[in-house]
Amino acid sequence: MAELREAQIDLTLSAGYKARGGGGEHLIFRAEPHDGRIYKATWHEQFGFVPGFDPRGRWRLVPAIPSQYLLRCGLANVVFGDDIRLFAIAQDQSGGSEVPSIITSQPFIVGAPPDEQEIADLLRALRFEPLPRAAHRPSGLHDVWCRREDSLVICDAVSGNFVRTPAGEIVAIDLPAAIVGGL
Repeated sequence: MAELREAQIDLTLSAGYKARGGGGEHLIFRAEPHDGRIYKATWHEQFGFVPGFDPRGRWRLVPAIPSQYLLRCGLANVVFGDDIRLFAIAQDQSGGSEVPSIITSQPFIVGAPPDEQEIADLLRALRFEPLPRAAHRPSGLHDVWCRREDSLVICDAVSGNFVRTPAGEIVAIDLPAAIVGGL
C-alpha cells in the first residue's frame, strides 16, 4: 500500500472522461471523445479477486492485494491476448478512501455473451481443464479451470466474463487469475 501511495498522482477521471457505471471491482469511464478504450478504476479499497481456497479447501474467489491485481492483468494479456494497460495510480476515484485506485485501460469490445459450451471449448483449446466448481458458484457451472503446465488457475469463467465479437471470436474479460502451486 505504501508503494501505491508513493506512486499516486493527482488525477480525477471525471475530468475528460465520462462515467459509464461500475461494479464490484471497478468504476468504469470512457474518454470523451471516445478513443476505443474503457478506463477502469479500482475502488472502495479493494483490488478485485483471485482464485484461492476457503478454510475447507474449496475453490473460492478471495480478495486480491494490489500486486495480485496487477499480476492478474498481466496474465490476461499473456494468456488471453488482452491489451490491459496501467494508466495511473491515483486517489480513490470514488472519493471515499485514502487508499489509491489502480487505473487501467483496455479495448472496448462490442458483442454478446457466449454460451457455456463455447467458453469450455475456448478454454480447452488453451489447454485448460476444469477443476471442481467454486464454493461461491453453487449453480454447477465449471467456473474454475487450471492449466497445469504453468500452474495457472482462472475463476469465474462464466458468460458474463466473456464476449463473442461480431466476427465470432470469444474474448475473455476480467477473469480472476493466479499462479497456484501444487496443482
